[in-house]
Amino acid sequence: EMLFLCQDLDRLRAKLRELHHELEQRITAHQVGSLLKTIDGLGTCAAARIVAAVGDPARFRDGAAFAAYVGAVPGTHESGLRRPGSASLCPLGNARLRHALYMTT
Repeated sequence: EMLFLCQDLDRLRAKLRELHHELEQRITAHQVGSLLKTIDGLGTCAAARIVAAVGDPARFRDGAAFAAYVGAVPGTHESGLRRPGSASLCPLGNARLRHALYMTT
């Protein structure tokens, strides 16, 4: 039984490598995807998520508008009684995309 589980894992790992290779090819061939990959910190998966979520990021008037859409802008929760040292990310926006770009932002 353990042998069958190991074989299943090997097949799944091979399928993941195949899918990642296909994604790499498609993003490299995609005009916007290939441009996104030139940004430091953006890899194949992050570029693919951006393309899937927004299509062409150029539809936003500037980078700040895109950051606001993603929710990668500081969100403050000040009550007036205390001032926090730093602000967390805004809870609004495209949560899946924000999660994908967490390390980049």
